[in-house]
This record gives sequence, structure tokens and C-alpha cells, in this order.
Amino acid sequence: MSFPTLEITTMIGCPLMCNFCPQDNLRDNYGKDVKYMPLETFSAALDNIAPDTRIDFSGMAEPWVNPNCTDMLATALERGFRVAIYTTLYNWSRETTDRVAELFAEYSDQIDVFSIHFPDEYSNMKGWKYNEDWEYALHVMQGICQHYSIKSEGMTMSGRGKLHPDLQHLGIQLWSWQGHDRAGSLPHDQIGEQPVLLAQQSHTDIRAGDAFKNILKENARNCFSNDSLCRTCTDAVKQ
Repeated sequence: MSFPTLEITTMIGCPLMCNFCPQDNLRDNYGKDVKYMPLETFSAALDNIAPDTRIDFSGMAEPWVNPNCTDMLATALERGFRVAIYTTLYNWSRETTDRVAELFAEYSDQIDVFSIHFPDEYSNMKGWKYNEDWEYALHVMQGICQHYSIKSEGMTMSGRGKLHPDLQHLGIQLWSWQGHDRAGSLPHDQIGEQPVLLAQQSHTDIRAGDAFKNILKENARNCFSNDSLCRTCTDAVKQ
């Protein structure tokens, strides 16, 4: 099934510092003004997108480092949007876990996937440290997903699918992982000078603009292009 998706990066400068994530590029190009996305900005973005858009809490940082993230999730669900969540469970207090679990129970039919990025055996997630609240969140959310038949996934940055030594007691074995170059992490001058701000423009205005038309033109080419993230991505497919 095909549907539009809005991927949310809730903050700039993720403290997990994963080896394969271009945090330096993000901080240099986007981290000069606001570190955490305000709830008001998120709500304004929802005002300007199609109602069948799925909201993906993922992006280039752990969503829940932003203290507004649970409120963002609640706002999206209350307004009828479907959501997908990709999280490391970093910064999930027990209070956070209990509130998210309540939202899952109330809006289970709107949650497409709950995916956990586990710290790996090689400590590629440099900023992660074990605490009991993390394990509490894991068990509660796994139980909620199972009870309400919500799709639950897991991945880790290990070719052998092995978790961090501090989590070996969980007995979890994941599929093997292979990283890619995140489309070469294009520098700002290749992305374009004018940012697309859903908090200020509607999705129809964005689609009618020259910047979006240029992206469509580049993506229609069945070859490598420095002007399109999609055409430099390792996972790009011909259309």
C-alpha cells in the first residue's frame, strides 16, 4: 500500500553518537538555531500535510531525546494520523513508558510499526549506557505490541545481529545488519539554499514550488545524481 510519509527529526545533535550517523553535517547545517523542535512547530506541520500522511518518528536522532516527543506522539494520534516509531528507547523514563503504552492501547489501530534500534556488540552506539528504565521500557512496549497486535521490529548495528554485552542476558538474536553510506551525506550546498518548512507552507504549496519540481525531475532519472538524495542512495531502485 502506498501512502505519503513525513519523517520527523525531533532534535539536532543526538547524544547517542552512532558511528554511522552524520551528526557533524547535521549540526553544521541545521543546528544553529533550535536544538529541540517545539511542539508548536510540529503541530503547525500537521496542519499543512495531507490527512492520509503517516508520521514517522525516526529521522537523524533519537526522537525521545526531545522532551516534547511524547506530546508530539499524542498530538499526532489525537488528530487521527497513523504513526511509525523508530527508537533506541534512550531517555525513556518509566513515566514516559507508561504514558506511551497508554497511547498505544488507546490508538493501537493507528500505529503501523514500533521498531527498536538496539545497541550492538561493537558499541557503535557510543552514547548508550544501560539503565533499568531502558529494560523496563523494552519489556512494557514489547508486551503492549504483542497484546494489541502492533507490528514490532528490532535491529542492531552488528553483522552478526549481536546486542551490546550489557544486554546479552536478554537472549535476543537479531538479523545480520549491513550499513550503507546514507546517500553520501550530501552537503548543504547540494541540498539547496531554501529549506522546505511545513510549519510555514502547505504540502500543496510545496508540491507546486520549483524546488519540489526539481527533485521530481532528478528522481525521474534512472542514473546517479548528485542533486538528489534518492538517486545517490544505496537502496535506490529504478522507476
